[in-house]
Amino acid sequence: MKARWLTVAVIAGVWFILINQLRVEWSINAQYSYGWLVPLLMLYLLWERWKDAPPPGPPVNRFLTGGTAAALALAIFPLRLVLESNPDWRMPVWVLAFVVVGLTFTALLYAGGWTWLGHFGFPAAFFLVAVPWPAEREYFIMQHLMRGNAWMSVHMLVWGGLPAVQMGNVIRIPNGLVGIDEACSGVRSLQTTIMISLFLGEMYRFGAVRRALLFGAALLFALLCNLARTCFLVWLSAARGLQEMAKWHDTAGLSVLVLCVAGLWQMARFFQSRAPAPERPADAPLRYGRRPPVAALAAFGIWFLLSEGAIELWYRSHEWGEAANTHWNVAWPANEPRFEDVPIPEESRVILKYNQGRSVRWMDADGLRWTVFFFRWDPGRASALLARSHKPDICLPSAGLHLDEYLGIKNVEAGSLTLPFRSYLFNYKGRPLYVYYCLWEDNQEQSRRPEPKTIKEAEADTFLEWQPKTRLLAVKDGRRGLGQQVLEITISGSDSEEDAFAALKRRIASLVKT
Repeated sequence: MKARWLTVAVIAGVWFILINQLRVEWSINAQYSYGWLVPLLMLYLLWERWKDAPPPGPPVNRFLTGGTAAALALAIFPLRLVLESNPDWRMPVWVLAFVVVGLTFTALLYAGGWTWLGHFGFPAAFFLVAVPWPAEREYFIMQHLMRGNAWMSVHMLVWGGLPAVQMGNVIRIPNGLVGIDEACSGVRSLQTTIMISLFLGEMYRFGAVRRALLFGAALLFALLCNLARTCFLVWLSAARGLQEMAKWHDTAGLSVLVLCVAGLWQMARFFQSRAPAPERPADAPLRYGRRPPVAALAAFGIWFLLSEGAIELWYRSHEWGEAANTHWNVAWPANEPRFEDVPIPEESRVILKYNQGRSVRWMDADGLRWTVFFFRWDPGRASALLARSHKPDICLPSAGLHLDEYLGIKNVEAGSLTLPFRSYLFNYKGRPLYVYYCLWEDNQEQSRRPEPKTIKEAEADTFLEWQPKTRLLAVKDGRRGLGQQVLEITISGSDSEEDAFAALKRRIASLVKT
């Protein structure tokens, strides 16, 4: 009995490590807030499977299962070490998730052979639906869904008699512009309905064909319901004003999700009524499987505890001797002609969750139009994830701008600091818009962060992911949870990028206050 409880404790501890790693993303990213529900659904599916667990199958080679478990357990330490400094690096998060699921599979193999792995495997793997998608894939899908949603909505609205024009991810109607943001892209409802379809397929024990049909229906329901939501919001904006869309935005989103889940549930019940009932013994005896050696379980548990302690000690040792965090601020040029604050929408405040933020615009003596955004996140576990999740190549297309060219990283001297700006050329209503974006981490000037040497290297950094070498250097330097800040400058009215960049270099010394 002690061995069984120790097995449960060790496996629960491994799963706690993974869930603790993901909880920040689940908490601050509304797109993955459904992740909090997934562990409970996984436990429910495992409990349902436990009720009719078959007798353990033939034992699998102990050296194979033991060696696999040991290798997977050892891999947790370097993964956790890297993720402690880079909580937004999704590829190691996926590897950690596969390691934890793999350890669970190995335990099932040892306890009940391939019979138990086949019986309990899907509920254990079901957790993977709560792991955030790789950033590049997520960005690619989101942008295409937003553009596709806008395109189909415009055609349906025009067919219904409402004049509407697509401008990238924005729909122009007679009384203004309606943006198709991340929430309207359909990704959130798509991910949630995929999760629900997989859960229902397992709960009703459907075969492969019915599960595939349910999965396909989830994709179709999410896209169609989200299209209806967009058309409704645009029609509401045209009929009653843009302010009405803000009032109904969240209600429409929740309604879409409820409709998708209800449709999938009804479809699953229809499949269940047409399918033969799965064979489940009415009074299946509890079968606990083969007992693992207590010494091995204790060794795994001690290893996990020592690993977490060593990780904490590594970062604390660097933080104890760390100098005060160095960061800079912005001196706003309030005396410039036509200087004014640009209101930050409430939905942006909720998404960004910054501690300090301001947006202003003005026109200088040369006729250049400037817009400056400055946001700061205080030190904390979520600071890096929040700061790095929103960049010009992700956010500006949602406002109707088209990214024409990525111009690489340009270093700009600001007193004693050298600020690295990622530079972009956007097209807005047929006019060039030059965007300069600087993401700064506290104590960055003391770090040994390498700058990309070529445009190709810099282009590899245009998505949410940083370069692996940069991230590993952060681990080596023991940097985690540092404060983050973003300075984004847009310049329009310039004849060329050279002139815009020259204007930026002249302005930056008076704009940045160290």
